[in-house]
Amino acid sequence: RPLAVLEKRLKPLEAHARSQAEFKDLCYLLTCKNVQDGIASWEGVSAERELLAEHFQTVLDLDDRAGDARTENKAGNGAVATGSLSVGAAISAPPPSVAVRPTAASSMRRVPERRLLSLLRQSYAYQVEFSPFHPRAHAARERESAMAVSSLLDDYQCPMLPNSLRATLWGHSADVKAIAYIGREGTYAASGGSDNTVRIWDCRDGGRLHATLEGHTARVWSVSAGPSGRLLVSSGGEGAVRLWTSGEGGTSESPRAGRGLSGSGPDFRCAHDLGDRRHGAVYSAAVSDSERACVTGGYDRKVRVFDLAAGCAVSTLSGHESAVTSATFNQAGNLVISGSKDCKVRFWDVRSGLCIKALSSPLIGEVSCIALAGNGLSLVVCSRNNANRLWDMRMAKALVTFKGHHNTHANFVRARFGPKDETVLGGSEDGCVYLWGAQSGAVLHRLRGHEGVVYDTDWSERASQLASCSHDGTVRLWMWEPDASYDCVD
Repeated sequence: RPLAVLEKRLKPLEAHARSQAEFKDLCYLLTCKNVQDGIASWEGVSAERELLAEHFQTVLDLDDRAGDARTENKAGNGAVATGSLSVGAAISAPPPSVAVRPTAASSMRRVPERRLLSLLRQSYAYQVEFSPFHPRAHAARERESAMAVSSLLDDYQCPMLPNSLRATLWGHSADVKAIAYIGREGTYAASGGSDNTVRIWDCRDGGRLHATLEGHTARVWSVSAGPSGRLLVSSGGEGAVRLWTSGEGGTSESPRAGRGLSGSGPDFRCAHDLGDRRHGAVYSAAVSDSERACVTGGYDRKVRVFDLAAGCAVSTLSGHESAVTSATFNQAGNLVISGSKDCKVRFWDVRSGLCIKALSSPLIGEVSCIALAGNGLSLVVCSRNNANRLWDMRMAKALVTFKGHHNTHANFVRARFGPKDETVLGGSEDGCVYLWGAQSGAVLHRLRGHEGVVYDTDWSERASQLASCSHDGTVRLWMWEPDASYDCVD
C-alpha cells in the first residue's frame, strides 16, 4: 500500500518539492518500520509534546513584548505607531482620538472563529448589493444560494443582465432557426433560417444587415462560428454542411457564395461543402475552439467529426437510436457531447471514437439542445418536456431544473449559458427569452418583444449583448438599460 501511494499520488508531486532530498526522505518515512528509523532525534511522545508547548509559549511571549513596545511608542493623540502588531491588539485598538492604554485582557483578545470567512462574505454581499450593473431582483434571489468568490485579487463584478431591446433586425423572409456571434468581440452575428440563407449582421449601434450567404437549398438548422471570427459553419435540411471562411480562406468562385451589403467587415466565401445529401437533414454543427474540427449531428442518427483543413469526415460515431439534434466539443477538443431524440446524451472520445459515458434518465426527454459551460464542468440539456436541466459533468447528476418556458415536441428550442456562466438563457414557444440563475434555477427575467417562437439565443461577453431569433423572422439584440424594469417570475 505505501508503494501504491508513492507511485500514484506522491510521485507526480515530486516536481513541487522544496528540495531534491524532500521526496526521498518522504519515501523513507513511508517505508520505515518505526519513527526512530526515520527521525533519529525522536525522544518519544511526551517529550515531543513538551518541546511543542515550549515553542508555543515562546511565540506568545514575543507577541506580548510586541504589544508592550507598541504601547510605549504611542503619541500623545493616541495614534498607533507603525510596526509589528499582534492580531488581538489590532482588533481591539481604540480610535486615534482616544488615548487609552489597553489592558492585558484587551490586548490578548482572541479572534473569533471563521472571522476572515465572515468578513469575506460581508464584503461579497456588499459588492453584490451595490454593483451598478446588477438588478436588485437578481441580487435578492442569488443571496439565497451559495455565493462563490472566484478571486481575492479583484473586486467582484456582478453579471449584467440584458433588460431592454436595443435593435430589431429584419432581412430573413421566413422564420429564423439559429443565431451565433462571430468571434469573441460580438461585433458581428450570423443567423440561419427557413429562407435557405445565412445572414451576417453588424451588431454595432442600431444593427444592420452586413451580407447574405446563399447556397443552401433547404432551411438552415444551425450556425456556428470559430473564436477568431474568420470561420463559420452552417448546416441545412438538405444534408449540406457548408464551411465559410473570411479573407484568404474562401474561394470567390463558389456558387452564390455571398452578397455583401457593406464595404467593411468579414467577407465570407464558401470553402467546402462537407455534407452528404444521402444522410438527410443535419440539425446541428459546431466548430471546435481550435477551429481545426467540426462536429455534426442529424437525421441519420450519426455524429460525424470533420477535419476542416482537409474538408472531409475523419470519424463517424454510431450509437444513438434516433435523430441527433445537438452536438458540441469540449474546450480541449478531445471530447464530443451529443443529444438525441432518443432521450439520451452521449459522451464520445474523439481519438478512439468510443462512447465513454451516456446520460439516460427519466428526467431527460427528447433533447433539442445541449450547451457546455466555459469551465467544462456543467452541461445544460434542453428537453422537449418544458424543462431545461443543469448537469454536473463529473458526477453525471442533475443539479438544477429551469422551468417557466414552453418547449414541446413541435419545435427546436435551444438554451445557452449567459453572463459569466452564472445565468442560463433560452428561448420559448410563448415568444419570450428566459434568463435563469444557474445556481438557483429561478427565473431572473423575461425579455418580451418577439411575436413568435424564440428558437435560439446567444450571449457575447465582451459586447455585453444578447441576440435572439424567432419564428417572426427577426433577429433582436438586447442590452442592459438602467431605467428599464425586470420581469421576474416566481
